[in-house]
Amino acid sequence: MRLKRATLTFAGAAAALAVTTLAASPAWACNDRDPGLKLSVKCSGNGQPTWTVSNPNPWFVPFTWSEGKHAPMSPRILAPGRSEVTLKGHPSVVIVVAYNPETRAVWKGHGAFGVKHCAAAPTPPKKSHKPSKPGAPKPSPTPSKTSAKPQKATPAPAAPTGEARPATPVKAQPKFTG
Repeated sequence: MRLKRATLTFAGAAAALAVTTLAASPAWACNDRDPGLKLSVKCSGNGQPTWTVSNPNPWFVPFTWSEGKHAPMSPRILAPGRSEVTLKGHPSVVIVVAYNPETRAVWKGHGAFGVKHCAAAPTPPKKSHKPSKPGAPKPSPTPSKTSAKPQKATPAPAAPTGEARPATPVKAQPKFTG
C-alpha cells in the first residue's frame, strides 16, 4: 500500500512539474490571439520624432523595422516582455514586422505601422536690421555733464546695396624725396 501512495505522489508531482514547465515556456505561450507590438512616438525639442516599440506580452518578441516601404529592414531586435525599445534614428515613417517566437516566421497582425511629421523646432526671433540711408547722420548721444567739449555728429557709412560705385580718380601725387 505504501508503494502505491509513493508512486501516485511521484506521478502527481511529475505531472504538476510538466504542466508548470509547459505553461512557463514562451514557445507554448504565444498565440495568434495575443496582443501585438505597439508603436508610439514623441516629438523631441529639435522637431524630430522618437519612436518606441512596446511589447504587452510577458515574453520576448523578435521584430525588425524599416523607415518606409522600400527601405531595408533592420537586424532582428528582441522586445523584452512587458517592456519597450526605443528605435535608433528619427524617421517620419516606421514599419515594424513582428516574428512568432515559436516558428520564427512573420507573425501576421502583430506588427505595427506609424507616420508622424513633427513641427520644426521653434527658431529664435531675428533682430531686424534696418539699413541706414546713405548720408544720413547717426543720432548723436547726448553729451554728459562731465564732458566740456561738444561732440560733432559723424555721418554714417553707406550701407552696401549690392552694386559697386564707380571708382573715383586719385588726385594726390606722390612726393618726390630724391
